[in-house]
Amino acid sequence: MDAVRVAALLGFVALAGLVVYVLLRSRTVGRESRDSAAFRDAVAALYPSVDATLAAALSVVDEVRRHRLGAAEALPSVDHYLETVEGWAAEAAALVATPAEAALRARLVADLGRAERALERILHGARTLADATARIGDLEGQTLVKRGYLELQHARVAFAADAAAASAVPAEPERGV
Repeated sequence: MDAVRVAALLGFVALAGLVVYVLLRSRTVGRESRDSAAFRDAVAALYPSVDATLAAALSVVDEVRRHRLGAAEALPSVDHYLETVEGWAAEAAALVATPAEAALRARLVADLGRAERALERILHGARTLADATARIGDLEGQTLVKRGYLELQHARVAFAADAAAASAVPAEPERGV
């Protein structure tokens, strides 16, 4: 009789352990799903603002490139867009991401860093154009503005692609054993 009771007790303890493991694991998966959904929602909320800012910056820079707007008049706008993108980069870096989404967050931050560098190049080119007294300074400023414009376009496209990837619903949450 004692062997039967011991076997039943061991079976009960094993079953209880399995139930506890399943409950703890489902809690972890649920938390990861909530965190993942929060990350996707945050990226989806961030994307329209960033895209609108980059589109507006590209519009102003395009006007400078086409000589419809003077470089001196564009300087405050470009400086404003640079500050705004720096703020978006800080916000993207502060996003809480699951370990599986950390690489996506890093790519989003890198895309915004790329946009910052492009705007800095554009700002430098616009200052060069505004201060140009010689033909060489004018050519250098035009080149900087054009390269910055292209870099900003590429940063915008890359950010859009990475935001779309980050906003996509994962097929199945990762399960560890």
